[in-house]
Amino acid sequence: MEIKEAIRILELSELNSVEELKSQFYARAHELHPDKSDDPQANERFQELIAAYRVCLTNLSELFSHFDQVPSAVEEESVSAVIENLDDIFEDIFGFAKTGRVLGYREPQLVALTVEELCQGVSKEQKLTGYRSCPDCQGAGVPLGHSTKICTYCFGKGFTQKKNEQNARPKICQRCQGRGRMMSHACERCAGFGRLKEHKKYKINIPDFWVPGQVYTASGWDTKTQKPSELFLEIAVKDHPVFEIANHDLLCEYQHDFERHPEGRDVRVQTPMGIALFSIKANAKPKSIVRVAGLGRYTGKDHKARGDLVIVLKQRKHPWWQKVFKVLRRTNP
Repeated sequence: MEIKEAIRILELSELNSVEELKSQFYARAHELHPDKSDDPQANERFQELIAAYRVCLTNLSELFSHFDQVPSAVEEESVSAVIENLDDIFEDIFGFAKTGRVLGYREPQLVALTVEELCQGVSKEQKLTGYRSCPDCQGAGVPLGHSTKICTYCFGKGFTQKKNEQNARPKICQRCQGRGRMMSHACERCAGFGRLKEHKKYKINIPDFWVPGQVYTASGWDTKTQKPSELFLEIAVKDHPVFEIANHDLLCEYQHDFERHPEGRDVRVQTPMGIALFSIKANAKPKSIVRVAGLGRYTGKDHKARGDLVIVLKQRKHPWWQKVFKVLRRTNP
């Protein structure tokens, strides 16, 4: 690739330092990565961007000459370290932290809870798949003496998911095969994943603010050994005869007698969060919605805020004998 082509791909209009080059590359990487772009050719364009950045770094003097600039000696010395750790800059782009971070894809496990359990929190025991660090490679995924780099295609996640496919199942990264890292020699015991699976019965604590459909990383305690393992959980909610959950809101229907109470009324109902009071306005109609702020689920562990209680008004169904008496009263005044 020629330096002029690299400048075009990076969209460099001016350049005064290596830091400006790095900042422009970061901006373009955010824009073009397949996880964030709707462009069907995002993969090819992103790989082209990486190649252009490498060309600029390895031809620094020629690059600066196109902008009538000369790189300093310090900048030329620092570039070699940047090239050597090119894959690691993606940690900076997406806010990754090396220490203690588990790389690679982990299949989320479904944990089904009742509406009451989601609203109040629950501690339960369930057979799940936990993860612990591989003792042979100490979680590095490679034998001692070998190096590994974060996958520049999935940024260490082990899967890819496009911006317009948020509800679709993640796709295993084809470059790293779900490991989240690239290596020349994989650890034989963990196959390069840096962790081992454990299928055991775990005790898990589900807080009262988790949202159905979301995936969470939690600690599970082995019920036999009492040792912790990392769990990757997807929360689901079981059907309830009255209430539904939408994020942190509680949804329900209320059967109201519009003919008997045209002036409206105050209503007291029992919810999974306790007693709730709300008012039905005069001349309300079926399918009207009553939203009561602050009577839904907690939105965080500090319990400072709550979602809403959302009630859909329905026409109350009368027993058949009430309908008969109503007709008789009309025919026999």
